[in-house]
Amino acid sequence: MYCYTAVRSSDGARTERGRVVGLVAGLSKSGAWAEVERRGLNVLVNEPDAGNPLTFRQIALHHLENHVFHNHGTKYLHDHIVKDYLIPRFGDKVAVEIKSREILGWLLSQTFAECGDNGLENSTLGKIKTVMGAVYRNAQFEELIPQTVSPNSKGQLKASNPVTFVRWSNQTDYEAFILRPEQTMAVLDLLVQPEYTLLLLVAATGVRISEALALRWKSVLYDQNSIRIKNSWTYGQMGSGTKTHASKSTVPMHPALAEVLKAWQAETPYNKPDDFVFASFKLDGKKPRTGNMVVADYLRPAAIKAGVIKVVNGETYDMAGNVLTRFGFHCFRHTLASFLLAQGNSPVLIKNLLRWSKISMLDTYGHVMTDEKIAAQGSMLERIMPKTNAAQ
Repeated sequence: MYCYTAVRSSDGARTERGRVVGLVAGLSKSGAWAEVERRGLNVLVNEPDAGNPLTFRQIALHHLENHVFHNHGTKYLHDHIVKDYLIPRFGDKVAVEIKSREILGWLLSQTFAECGDNGLENSTLGKIKTVMGAVYRNAQFEELIPQTVSPNSKGQLKASNPVTFVRWSNQTDYEAFILRPEQTMAVLDLLVQPEYTLLLLVAATGVRISEALALRWKSVLYDQNSIRIKNSWTYGQMGSGTKTHASKSTVPMHPALAEVLKAWQAETPYNKPDDFVFASFKLDGKKPRTGNMVVADYLRPAAIKAGVIKVVNGETYDMAGNVLTRFGFHCFRHTLASFLLAQGNSPVLIKNLLRWSKISMLDTYGHVMTDEKIAAQGSMLERIMPKTNAAQ
């Protein structure tokens, strides 16, 4: 047990706290101290009141080591943002002395408007702000820094979590590419197994590619016409959960989709209950395929050959000449939501099928095609214009 004293923010009294380091049977004294260093537990005694204020680097590394992340993807995101963005900029600064205006000014300096092509999207900068706020909240929870606004030596109020007062819009210029059913069919016609089944599964159910790759055959419940979603495969690691709590559920499986999955199960050598549905042949089935490699080697070439997208001088465009910032499996999740919306399905049905945590996600995923807008406009014109003009 690593023991230390901390200042209780409620009344300023010092109190004893402790962290379990490990079992006596498994650690020598030197090994225990090495584990304390590795986990960053020794920063817990370095409090501002002790005359040795904590730096942002210290509370950030403590966050990475001690925060409970729900899945590997979130852990990777926090690790990447902390080490590649936040520590290089704020690492050596005293955590409680960083100002809200300083954070906002730095975020603004990283936009496309300031950095050109080297800038970051608003949504990315929003994630950076969110992670920085999480670092401070974890430090407050552990009472490494005060939990409330407190006066400084000059009697002025200062916030222990300066991110609280930073306002940032996550609005992005990114617009998802929506495929028509016939375009999806054209891409499917150019794919072979297992890419054909993988895309059909994503396009029909809206499961995330990370969830599809994590599937094992025992989760495909033919007798119940459903697929159980339990894990996600991201950054080469199997996550213990899905992106949100709502995502961890079952997905309905139409008989037509079930027949395709049965055919693939009969064809693949990795068809046992514990085998991955989309196992990697190169790795002898021990791990699933890698999503970005499937996109680069199969999905994008098929989409180009089918005339769905085109690449000019390294830039990706749709056939109308609009630049596409991204093209991958996630486009088909947007496509499904938009198709269901156009078919007049209820928002509740769409929310449940795509396993959103809240129905407002339809604002992000529900897109309307241009010809649908024109048709809607035409129906109004037929009512308000003379019949001769409307006919023209």
